[in-house]
Amino acid sequence: MSTTLAATLTAAIAGTFKKDVDFNDLQAVQNLGLTVATAYANGTGANQANQVWTDERTLADAASETLDLAGSLVDEFGGTVTFTAIKAFLIQNESADAFLLFEPGDTNGFTGPFADASDQLKIPPGGCLLLTNPTAAGWAVTAGTGDIIKLSHDGTGSNTLTYKIAIIGID
Repeated sequence: MSTTLAATLTAAIAGTFKKDVDFNDLQAVQNLGLTVATAYANGTGANQANQVWTDERTLADAASETLDLAGSLVDEFGGTVTFTAIKAFLIQNESADAFLLFEPGDTNGFTGPFADASDQLKIPPGGCLLLTNPTAAGWAVTAGTGDIIKLSHDGTGSNTLTYKIAIIGID
C-alpha cells in the first residue's frame, strides 16, 4: 500500500493600519497584506514531502516530553513515521497562561532549525510557531543521534498545557 502527500502551508497577515490626521477627517491607510505559501507535492525534492504527522498533546505543569522523529511516532493510519528530513513544523500552544518550550532533545537532539543543541524557542500562551524548509535537503534527521525534539510546559500558569503539532517531511 502506498501513500501520497499533497499539502499547502499558508501564513498570512491581512488588514489595515489607520491613523487619524490632526484637525482633519483624513486617514492614512496602509495595507498590511503579507502572505507566504508553500505547496508540497509528493516526493523528496525541493517543495516536496511524503510524510506527515499530526497530534494534539497535553503536558502537566512543568512536565516535558520528547518526540523521536525517526521511529516512534504513529500516523493517523496506524503506521510508524520515520522521518529522514523535516520540511515544516507548525506548533500551536493552546494554553491561556503557560509557555510551551520547543528545543532539541537532550543527547540525541534534532538541531535542524536551531543554531545549536542549547537553543530554545518559547511559544507564548495562544501563540504558534511555523518553521519551513522547502529545500530538497530539508533539515536532516539522523536516527539515533539527531532525531529527538523536546516540548515542555514552562511551569507557569495552568496545571496543564495542550498543544497541537504538525510535522511535514520525508521518510
